[in-house]
Amino acid sequence: MMEVVSVTGERFSDYRDRHGDWCLAMVFHLARQHSGLTLPQIGGMAGGKVYKTVFARIK
Repeated sequence: MMEVVSVTGERFSDYRDRHGDWCLAMVFHLARQHSGLTLPQIGGMAGGKVYKTVFARIK
């Protein structure tokens, strides 16, 4: 998430609940590619998003 913060200048909490925000998609994509976390784990860390939401944003 720190990479996205450095690019956008916004904290995760600033864009976490914005509908369709590209920052959230970037966080999900980076988390999936580099952390080894599952979609439900990523969603849980992102404020309780369901895995389908995470998948849709990564796709």
